[in-house]
Amino acid sequence: QKRMGKRLIDKRLIDKVAANKSKSFIENDKKYKGIRGVGRLTKAVIKRIQGYYGGEIWSNVGHLDAMKKAIWSIWEHRKGIHVNCGNWCHGQNRNKLPDFVMEIIKPVFEDLSNDHLLKNVYIVEHKMLMKHTMI
Repeated sequence: QKRMGKRLIDKRLIDKVAANKSKSFIENDKKYKGIRGVGRLTKAVIKRIQGYYGGEIWSNVGHLDAMKKAIWSIWEHRKGIHVNCGNWCHGQNRNKLPDFVMEIIKPVFEDLSNDHLLKNVYIVEHKMLMKHTMI
């Protein structure tokens, strides 16, 4: 589960960082260049998102709707909305990313919550679980 989340999220988020490297953004009268850096998308933030994603997939195996809801709760958490967060959230906004970053990475979460992708995860995890229970 960790490898899948890492591979999917690394590729997609790093592509977004590269595509927006030279763009300028303004939020709350502050100018930002790119979406990477302190208070925006860092390696630590990407690793944390990967961990949340993997954990939510693993804890919701076999429940497609629950997986999708859990994945979107990660996005909402990083946007500063804590209504649907899991037990990993303490309801603080210190991890909130700027709105322009969230809108840029939203398509990544749309891809990661795609039915086809999650059904394949379910099939792989289900087969693994079946193998372990049959032994």
